[in-house]
Amino acid sequence: MTFHRFRSAASPRAGRRSLRERGQATVEMVLVLPILILVLFAIIDFGISFNYWNDLNQIAANGARKAAVAGNTPFDPVSYVKAQAEPTLRNRGELAVAVCFPDGAAAVGNAVQIKATAKHRLLHLIPGLPGVTELNLSGQSTMRLEAPPAYAATGSC
Repeated sequence: MTFHRFRSAASPRAGRRSLRERGQATVEMVLVLPILILVLFAIIDFGISFNYWNDLNQIAANGARKAAVAGNTPFDPVSYVKAQAEPTLRNRGELAVAVCFPDGAAAVGNAVQIKATAKHRLLHLIPGLPGVTELNLSGQSTMRLEAPPAYAATGSC
């Protein structure tokens, strides 16, 4: 019994065609790769922005809860909230905190509201990119006062 290798008439051409198409694949990769990298950085930056927004909401809630139960103890809600912030937000100096009483008076049973805002530059991982914009991220929380506060309102919410 003899085994024969089947040869196709197109097989010599297939080898030559793949050599010619190798350069085409390189050109396609060079054209598509920058777009893919930009999309990857945009996805990463969106995740960072979402994390900052979540942090701002969390530190505002922590500050409002602490402000609601602080009573006559010496307490500065602005410095407390800034101390709770992530170092990246805190070190850029763009974190602003406002404390206000939406009901008008700082009395037991009324609300205290804390709002934390920060700016985040989109696509900051790629320096010199045109069309870069900034987001104004903010988080706020409102709690009911459980004791008369020893601090005053700062800013407007």
